[in-house]
Amino acid sequence: MTHFIDTILEPALWFAADWSLRWAALLTVVALILWIFRPRRATIRELVLKAALLAGLLIPLSPRWGNGWGPPFSEPSPPSSFPFSTWERATGRSASHPIQEPVATQSVANVRFHSERGNETTRLSDRRRLPETGEPLGPRRLIVFGLVLCWSLAVVWQLVRRLGAWLFLRRLRHESVEGMGAMADLFAACRREIGVRRAVHVATHPHVRSPILLGLWRPHILVPADWSQGSLESQRAGLLHELAHVHRGDHLLAPLLEIVQFAFFFHPIVRWLLARLECERELLCDEMVVRLGIDRRAYARLLLEYARSSGRLAWLAVSLPMSRRRTVKGRICHLLEEDMERWIRPLPRRWALALVAGLLALSLGLASYRVLAEEKEKPAQAANKPAQQPAAKKPAEPTIKREDLRYADKDFYQWRKELLTELKPSIRADGMRAFAAFGVNGYGPEATQAILEMMRSYDPAIENSAEEEAPVVKAAFGAIHKIGAAGVPTLVSAVKEENRNVRRFAIEVLGRLGGEARPALPELILAFKSEDLKTRQLAIQATGWIGQSNKELVAALIEALKAQDANIRYGAVVALGSLDESAQAAIPALLKILPEENPQMQSCAIQALRVIGAGAKAVPAVSHLLRDENQNVRHLARWYLKQLKPNEGKEAVPALIEVLKSDSGTGLWEAEEILGGMGPAAKDAIPALTQLLQSDDGRTRERAINALKAIRLENKR
Repeated sequence: MTHFIDTILEPALWFAADWSLRWAALLTVVALILWIFRPRRATIRELVLKAALLAGLLIPLSPRWGNGWGPPFSEPSPPSSFPFSTWERATGRSASHPIQEPVATQSVANVRFHSERGNETTRLSDRRRLPETGEPLGPRRLIVFGLVLCWSLAVVWQLVRRLGAWLFLRRLRHESVEGMGAMADLFAACRREIGVRRAVHVATHPHVRSPILLGLWRPHILVPADWSQGSLESQRAGLLHELAHVHRGDHLLAPLLEIVQFAFFFHPIVRWLLARLECERELLCDEMVVRLGIDRRAYARLLLEYARSSGRLAWLAVSLPMSRRRTVKGRICHLLEEDMERWIRPLPRRWALALVAGLLALSLGLASYRVLAEEKEKPAQAANKPAQQPAAKKPAEPTIKREDLRYADKDFYQWRKELLTELKPSIRADGMRAFAAFGVNGYGPEATQAILEMMRSYDPAIENSAEEEAPVVKAAFGAIHKIGAAGVPTLVSAVKEENRNVRRFAIEVLGRLGGEARPALPELILAFKSEDLKTRQLAIQATGWIGQSNKELVAALIEALKAQDANIRYGAVVALGSLDESAQAAIPALLKILPEENPQMQSCAIQALRVIGAGAKAVPAVSHLLRDENQNVRHLARWYLKQLKPNEGKEAVPALIEVLKSDSGTGLWEAEEILGGMGPAAKDAIPALTQLLQSDDGRTRERAINALKAIRLENKR
């Protein structure tokens, strides 16, 4: 027994402790990162957590690096065939119980090998020392055995619970009734909509109180027996959520998470990781449901209704682990966030792969750092040397003053003086680069002022032309961009400059600085009234690039929409499209822009109305554009109607019916999809959609059938 504890249980326990502590340190860093930076995208949070999970599972296989932290050992550790941590003194023993020097009475003695190399004697042990028969266990071995026994009993108890849950759910699935009729049709439509190709079945069971996904290789979605009595929207939302789990493969990842929970049930930070992963999975499935057109507030009410019930299963299943609800509150709060729809776009696959690779490498690097350093062998001659004296402190490096900075062996003022008289474009372009270098090293305002003085004789519009002086202008824009926020106050003062070249350059470069130039908004708004038409255009364009909304800016842009010059109106429309819902006061002015004959203006106006949240207010005006001569305008008009809620687009039904009768191809298909999304509000379009069932085009007939099903199912309710 003592041999088994010393050679098997105790090394395994130290190995598990080392693994747990390293993973705890890694997860603590991850938790701090998520708490400090608070990523808005649930996709990014899930990727961070999955990388931490994968890195934690790979900790035993990762190589150690670094000098470590903590007190070094007095002697180096011998190599071991078992992956012990570096805090162990010798193979088979922990630091708390080191190998003792065997005595002559022991059954296994150390053999001395004498070598002829000087007086050096090497002592090697031919095998690991075994404890004598009848040696008492002692408190240390009892503690080790007790800890391992407690862990084993807890794992067995969890396995028994999971086995009971599996048997119950298996019987639940076998007793369920396959969904038929309207339920099967709606489920098939949801499968096609979300893109699930594998075989998934829907069934009902009286013990189920909310939709639940069961099965690994043959997934089943079980719903309550009275599921068909609910609204079509609530049925669709529940089915889409469970299908989203299948689409993401969450049911395939669940067994791995269960195994991790079995092994690390005692680890509070690992339990936090698993709970956060579960929460993020639910949030991502909710986001997928919202992206497919479900109203997020109605969906939140549906979740609240489910939460008020006593559980996802009936009373006999309340004790099962999978019937607990832990994420409903967070999901409802996420759905009710004002800007939730900004952060639900999926992350591109290449960016997701790059992010996971970087996070995994960083996580493994953090988790693989050596816990305790091993003392390096000292050279033989070091034993005869006296104690090493503390190293003398190095003198502090002298601070470099900005007056000492040089660019091509010239200081800032030499460059400024030379460029006042030098007219050669190549030298002046080089001077702009010199000002940029000085600007980022303490000369921000002075370098910006010098660049503005140089721009007095250059038109900013020649930046990308073939003129000889174009490189100077291009270098000036690049220099200001490099200086950044340090030059904004000087640029703001230049907005009022009488020299038009300086004024135009300052306004345009403020726009290119984006969010860094927000302090310049008041001066840019005043520039809307400039007598110079080009200055007005550039100022409006700059506010759009900055993208910061306030009442004064919205009022100024509304006034600009009334200008006679088409370029001024176009710039104002584009600028409004870069703002948010706080610019809704501009909706009436934008609606007056829609009848214009300029297709580019109409397209930008439609996009601006969508961004600022015009909703149903713009439906009548947008509906008239469904028959516009320009193809892009027609497409954007249909796009606008497609993004609306079902009841908001009711006034567009007559215009969409005309599209059904006279259009073909993409326009016809989009009109069918829009009408289907409106539900009962599109009942007047049923005759026109029925007529399309006789079309020769298969896609037209299929979309018409889907639209009619959506309208009629909702009407039956």
